[in-house]
Amino acid sequence: MTKELRFTSATGKAKRLPQLDQQQQEAPLVLLQQSGMESEKKTSPNAHDGVIVIGAGAAGLTAAYDLHRKNIPVQVLEAHPTEFGGRVRKLEGFADFPIDAGGEWIHFHPRILSKIVDDPSFARNDHFEVKPYKFAPFYEFRGGKKWVLKYPRHEENEIVYKFTKGYTWHDFFQNFIAKSLDIQYGCVVQSIDYSTARITVKCRNGRVFFGSQVIVAVSLPILQDDDITFVPQLPPAKKKAIDNVPFGPGLKVFLEFSSQFYHNNFGIQTKKHGERVFYNEMAFQRNPNKRNILAVYVYGDVALKYTHLGDDAIIQRLVEELDGAYKGKASRTYIKGFVQNWTCSEPFIRGAFSSYRKGMKPMWTILQPVDKKIFFAGEHLPPNGADYGYVTGAALSGRNAATAVQCVQKGEKPPFLWKAWMVHVLGTVMFGFEQRLFFNDTD
Repeated sequence: MTKELRFTSATGKAKRLPQLDQQQQEAPLVLLQQSGMESEKKTSPNAHDGVIVIGAGAAGLTAAYDLHRKNIPVQVLEAHPTEFGGRVRKLEGFADFPIDAGGEWIHFHPRILSKIVDDPSFARNDHFEVKPYKFAPFYEFRGGKKWVLKYPRHEENEIVYKFTKGYTWHDFFQNFIAKSLDIQYGCVVQSIDYSTARITVKCRNGRVFFGSQVIVAVSLPILQDDDITFVPQLPPAKKKAIDNVPFGPGLKVFLEFSSQFYHNNFGIQTKKHGERVFYNEMAFQRNPNKRNILAVYVYGDVALKYTHLGDDAIIQRLVEELDGAYKGKASRTYIKGFVQNWTCSEPFIRGAFSSYRKGMKPMWTILQPVDKKIFFAGEHLPPNGADYGYVTGAALSGRNAATAVQCVQKGEKPPFLWKAWMVHVLGTVMFGFEQRLFFNDTD
């Protein structure tokens, strides 16, 4: 099964579809202080103004939600001027129902949603429905000449789940997680000063926030590109680990046609590292109007042939490739398209997800808190060490970070993540055993 983009508002131009507003207007200059922050006498590590969570994606939202439920003051800072979600994004107006323009799949059994909400009584059927799906049979167009029914791999035989009836991952976080949180938008964090007991977080728009702990849940390239200055600097081993995690380019495209001339699941062969997967978006939804919408997901080195192009050019290239595989039927039946370019159109994301194709050691290093003050969360840090790149892995990473913060505030040692440690050990020994993410066809 293909790894999916895990979790923000669509920014690319949609052919015959109005471009969504991406005005990035800074918020007014405000000095925010929470209750109790005015006391400069609070110097004990356990005395806190509250916890600051940086990033309102799946990891950051779930971390803040868990802290809020435990009555711990928490503030969420989101760089986007108007929206939460990160790589969880809802596309409206393209089809008869909303579409997941980012993270789409529910990996593992849907009861994992109860674990994210942290409520055993949570009954999904009271709120939404999910549908199982398998990416087999999977066809591949090879060498520009022939279709091949690929031998089912583990990933393609894996049963995944998807929300139905127009429900999306974004709706899930809106309805169960985000609505109870205080999210400050337009807060592009520039620096985190943790040199004293009170941590100071400064944003580009001049706003200043204080807290006792900080959970950094931003997209990995933000840390790799040093967009945030840490005072003091992060330990060299942690910065090296962050820089050593591959983070691939990616995009997602939706194409509507007047007829379904294509297979439900297929790929077009590439010798580049990554994957290019096509699937029938309408297979998951009620379709009374008989619309034909094909989803295209491209990740890794192969995505570089698209990401630098404009939206219209991306659509044109994909339609031409489909023409080659289906004897010109794509261009003859094409109606409209939409591009979600996660690499070049999202300044606070800059790609798809992590891969760890060079080994798992960096994950374990990044997971360790810094000075009991700075904690990290994200799709690249799943608690079980294996579910990186998934919305579910990101969300549970946020819960793990929140648990670690609570332990520190109580003077306790955070729980040992033995699953992540085992993956780290096995990954170090076997080096790169997790390359199951990618298509590596070279024949």
